[in-house]
Amino acid sequence: MAPEELAQAAADAVRNLNHATHANGSSKSCEGLEYPGDAYAVLGALKELTQRLPQTCGQIGAFLETQHRDGHLTAGHGTTDEHLTALHAALINASAASAKLTNALSHAHSALGPIGHTST
Repeated sequence: MAPEELAQAAADAVRNLNHATHANGSSKSCEGLEYPGDAYAVLGALKELTQRLPQTCGQIGAFLETQHRDGHLTAGHGTTDEHLTALHAALINASAASAKLTNALSHAHSALGPIGHTST
């Protein structure tokens, strides 16, 4: 799959996850979650997902920098340098936000670890 197809598949997977974890009706139970361990596994996978995003952001930035250096980029308005500077700043911010999200998910994952389920 091409990178844009992989990114869209990841977005679609998160949308499907949102549907699978949505509370159903008045019972407030989630169709896709039966036990706390299910939620624990989901949080662990989400943490893993967010850990990988900074690498993707960096690689996209490096690709565009190479394209610019080789003279393959142009800008519809302003200068390419201005837009690449803004892009790199935004990618750095996205990576930092992803690291914060990873940290929060790690804490949620750890907090859920000792929680179990009873049949009462």
